[in-house]
Amino acid sequence: GSVAARSDAGLGAVRRTCGSTEATVRWVGMGPPSNLAAVLKAQPQLAGRLRVTQMGGALRYRDPERAEHNFRLDPGAAAELLRTVRKPWLARFSSTPPRRCASCSNTRGCMNELQDATGFNREEMLADVREAFVELEAAIATGRVSRCRSFVSDSLYGQVTACVDDLWAQGRRRAHGSFEIHHLEVLDSRPATGVRVRLQATSSIALLDRQGRIVDGSFALKMWAQDVTVSRFEASPRRPRWIITRLGDLSVEGDITGPVHEPMPLAQRQALEAERNRREQEDEEFWAALRTVSRNFLTAVGSA
Repeated sequence: GSVAARSDAGLGAVRRTCGSTEATVRWVGMGPPSNLAAVLKAQPQLAGRLRVTQMGGALRYRDPERAEHNFRLDPGAAAELLRTVRKPWLARFSSTPPRRCASCSNTRGCMNELQDATGFNREEMLADVREAFVELEAAIATGRVSRCRSFVSDSLYGQVTACVDDLWAQGRRRAHGSFEIHHLEVLDSRPATGVRVRLQATSSIALLDRQGRIVDGSFALKMWAQDVTVSRFEASPRRPRWIITRLGDLSVEGDITGPVHEPMPLAQRQALEAERNRREQEDEEFWAALRTVSRNFLTAVGSA
């Protein structure tokens, strides 16, 4: 099925743009390709004029049982895009490796420039490191070590399990309250032996007893850094990922006495707030239309 495009504004804009030039017109899609499909259906002759870069599709999605989000929201529009547009470029989902799409002979991820001479995509690697460290922190804080199992190596998992078991045997647990990662930096790029990444974060650092009382440390926010070593783990051909193999020492850099970042100017805050409100309104209208389509479809199926 398909969902209706949000408005005729996109079609009108494409008509005006194509009418004002004989050059190729670039279309950049950041959400479901509903508006693009509406343009292609209303003006099929424009298909040859458009150079389409679309965020959507995945070869290795985070959930192997589901289609990628943007294409799943409007599979009919996705099919129209792939069927009609000549040589579209798909901006892959962040966990999709840089390789050609099986359904398009000349489709590739438009972020391949992020892959450098070291042979891996740094942005994808850093995203995996961030996710892995968040899961590791949560596993240690809650005592549910198994939740980080697929994000760390076997040897590190054994070390973390032993550490958490020892603390819990003493009626203790380590907690990093208000934990937030602010920066990741690649220190050493050697994929064959592991890549070293420095992580900078803020949190409280405390050791708690069974009643949640502080045994050591405090609830005051600290700025700290920690180096980690990561390696690419081929869990399966469909979902290779970077996992943490070694943790360096945690280094506290100081107390947090004010905002971590420079305050945002008032005009910029107001502009961002207005943009956020506009997007929320658009999302609300879009999902309302999607719910209407779904109800109509279910009603039609039920009465058939």
